[in-house]
Amino acid sequence: MLAERLQRRREQPRHRLGDQDLPLQGLAQRLDPAGRVDRLADHREVEPPRPADIAEEDLAVMQRDAAAGLRHVEYRCFVPPYLIEGGFSEYVTTLTSAAAKFSMERAGEFTARIILSIPRINVAAAARWQEIKNWLLANQNKAEARYLVGIDFCQTEEGFPPEEKAWFFSEIEQFNRDHPQLAQGVVYHVGESFDHMRIDSACRWVFQASQLGAHRLGHAIALGIEPMVLLGREVLETVTERLAHLRWLEANAAWLKENSDDYDQRAIQREICKLQNTSGEQLIRHYYDTASLDKVRLLQNAVLCELGRRGVIVEVCPTSNFLIGRIE
Repeated sequence: MLAERLQRRREQPRHRLGDQDLPLQGLAQRLDPAGRVDRLADHREVEPPRPADIAEEDLAVMQRDAAAGLRHVEYRCFVPPYLIEGGFSEYVTTLTSAAAKFSMERAGEFTARIILSIPRINVAAAARWQEIKNWLLANQNKAEARYLVGIDFCQTEEGFPPEEKAWFFSEIEQFNRDHPQLAQGVVYHVGESFDHMRIDSACRWVFQASQLGAHRLGHAIALGIEPMVLLGREVLETVTERLAHLRWLEANAAWLKENSDDYDQRAIQREICKLQNTSGEQLIRHYYDTASLDKVRLLQNAVLCELGRRGVIVEVCPTSNFLIGRIE
């Protein structure tokens, strides 16, 4: 019964722009009247899940986790892109109500909380965050509001540098100051994919996400992978990304020198001078040899030392890390 309904939902067409899940055309046009988001592969209607189905599925998962002996679980729930306005509110209410009901029934034995996953594309992320704020404020006097505890950025990482989310972290910080009883944490998946960027840059992205204010970092594979597994591979990275990394090395010289004996400021400045008049879209081919991977290890250790000093929390998911990072 439930399994059949869930299977039908899985077979429903998905709305995608490249590798990114996006809202339907109507929402995209409302958010971006200039038409920058203008290519949606499929415009067919998707049957939204019924609240009763969601509640039934949530209950089954929480019962399983409680039976396994878990005491506190934060469930990361992706918000389907076709859910807008009333549909979004109903979806979040269903999730939080199920978490609240089960937690109260198992008081002292099990607690459940909800984290909502939203897109990385700024125009869609801004719209979702506004909907989340509206829901929290509308329900602030209800128990359910205490069960929504965080926002998560997941899915495709490359092409979405953490620094582009500075506005979001500022919004979260302001909201948490204004409404401490409704405060939201930020879970930021980062450093999990580096097919189109150097692993050095991926290490930097992890640091930058933390520096912006992420409360937890998801995966951060770039900091934990054994560099030598990349030996002999090649990667193409844009000039823009390489320059961003070199300038970050310059700006963070103090603690990088303190944690690494391989910091060469003159070499960094020479490379900046060489690239600064080159088109940002031009690709640079990088070959991972032993020497370059030794430098990666030093950078990994330097960033890990700094994150450790700050007490940063990293979510480590061994199975998915191997799959996402394509580690053999």
